[in-house]
Amino acid sequence: GRRPIVRPQMPSRKRSAAGDVAEGGRAKRAALEDPQATLAGGNKTQSKMAQFWREGKFCDISIRVDGQEFRAHRVVLAAGEMLAALSDGERFADSTSSTIELQDMSAAAFQAVLSYLYDGTVDCAMSLLTDVGAAASYLQVTPLVEQTSNALKAGLSATNCVSAWSFA
Repeated sequence: GRRPIVRPQMPSRKRSAAGDVAEGGRAKRAALEDPQATLAGGNKTQSKMAQFWREGKFCDISIRVDGQEFRAHRVVLAAGEMLAALSDGERFADSTSSTIELQDMSAAAFQAVLSYLYDGTVDCAMSLLTDVGAAASYLQVTPLVEQTSNALKAGLSATNCVSAWSFA
């Protein structure tokens, strides 16, 4: 098998367009930009399917998450073993219903999982890793669960260890 690639990126300083932000009478500098981790090692879906997905072509299922609707292809969800997790897979795979609603998951985390299924890789903010890992676990996308775990270990620090512990 391929070894997963985890590339944590160092934060860069970022200022708002207004420069300093005034809060409670005090000027505060804009926060550091959220560092990113590239999660890779999944099975890359046929590039044409990923292109169709980005263009919104031939999508035959909608998944509503946190007020946002995501269009996808059932065959890609099934190949990624996610379709069974979304619903009673065998019943849903052939049903006429074309919409599923997911609760208790952020749209950003679901978007990351979907991107991973189509592209085999996803750039993910370090602060989103626990949410992406939880979503991947719920949706049974095991390679992405492993990737998020590896990225969390690689980026472990005194400021994020409690969040990482809660994911484990």
